Amino acid sequence: MLALGLALAASAAAQAPAQRSQATPPAPLPPDRQPSKEQVARLLEVMGLRQQMQDQLGNIPAKIREQEDAEAKEMASKLPGGKPLNPAQRAAIDRVMSEYLEKAFSYYSTGGILDDTAAAYQRSLSRSDVDVIVAFYSSLAGRHWRDDQSAISREIDQASAKKMERMQEGCMKPILDQMNEELRSSEMIEKFRSMASPGPAPAQK
Repeated sequence: MLALGLALAASAAAQAPAQRSQATPPAPLPPDRQPSKEQVARLLEVMGLRQQMQDQLGNIPAKIREQEDAEAKEMASKLPGGKPLNPAQRAAIDRVMSEYLEKAFSYYSTGGILDDTAAAYQRSLSRSDVDVIVAFYSSLAGRHWRDDQSAISREIDQASAKKMERMQEGCMKPILDQMNEELRSSEMIEKFRSMASPGPAPAQK
């Protein structure tokens, strides 16, 4: 479960608008073209990255609790009689998880994520790039874009999920049905072959 928490923390950082590319990172710009720390701090502020990361990291304990509930039910099913965890057992699990989560986030907090993000921006964006981006996010259209990102992402996720369900019903289900039919046909063929094949020759007296 601790591994899940750390994975979710890393995922929360990666899901910010400034997602890191999986491709080879570009070569750093020469120092004389890089923006100052103050420029980058302003960029992160107008993009709303600090609040986004705090919100995403803040949701991680609830997600871990959901996973913990599922694992607790699985543990209970393996106990003698399949009894659910009693309050003392549940409290012990909660205490351990709280301690590990607190320790995990002390290694990589929102501030640490923002520091890494700022350093990456400073190496990759020029001063003029930062000025243009800050100007956009400071505009009415930029603020609208920033504030609606969560709602837009949810809408895209919901639309994608519905399309995936239709694809599964319209494509995957018929394929699986046909595969099952082919398997049943193969079994029947083998059965007829075994019935039609001559039996062992009678023993010679």
